[in-house]
Amino acid sequence: MSKKIEVSGPSPFGLSSGVFEAEIFITAKKPSDDNISNQTFDSLWKETFHLTASNGAFFEILGSDSNPIPANVFNHDSVWIIVKDQFSPSHVSFEFNISKKDQKRILFLNNFFSTKINSKTFSKKNLQKVLYFSGKQSLLDLLYFQIFRSKKVDKKLLEMIEFFKDKEPPLLPFRAITLMAEYNIPEGKKLGVKLKEIEKKWVENNFEISKLEVQKIIRN
Repeated sequence: MSKKIEVSGPSPFGLSSGVFEAEIFITAKKPSDDNISNQTFDSLWKETFHLTASNGAFFEILGSDSNPIPANVFNHDSVWIIVKDQFSPSHVSFEFNISKKDQKRILFLNNFFSTKINSKTFSKKNLQKVLYFSGKQSLLDLLYFQIFRSKKVDKKLLEMIEFFKDKEPPLLPFRAITLMAEYNIPEGKKLGVKLKEIEKKWVENNFEISKLEVQKIIRN
């Protein structure tokens, strides 16, 4: 079976949704905009697609038995994905890392969307939890993928991308060394249990916790 690459990202067709005639290229280096428009650049792989775009994003699987991704593509730490409209100079390009991290990104999406999606799934509060537990890249991946899956322009998801794109995961304000020093908890199993309980409460409280709440957890 040939190796495949799953990619998602911004569409070269703006916020338009539909099926478009496009070419996707894999290159070792980023071509200039002029080279892309004139298609005067070297590619490692290319294919034409009936590209489905939705609300400014697309998702596509690159590589097939008839046109496999060459083995030398996977020798690179990263490659560039070029998505170009077949009938105009419109295009987008973005870097794609060839690593185990990308496999984890795909696995995260599979696991996330295998669970039931409800009205709270893409709430800011729930997305804050995704940011904390899974990181910013995973959060943006699932937002882009949900935009692709959606059949209508969802301004809320676009707003979430804008809100989170420059956010960093929140940091638990209490560390093991703090509990040991302030509450005389010795290093060991009890310390780990109390730290987990504090973290759980902090996450449930939308990443806020008071000293009184910490004291209550320590005493119980």
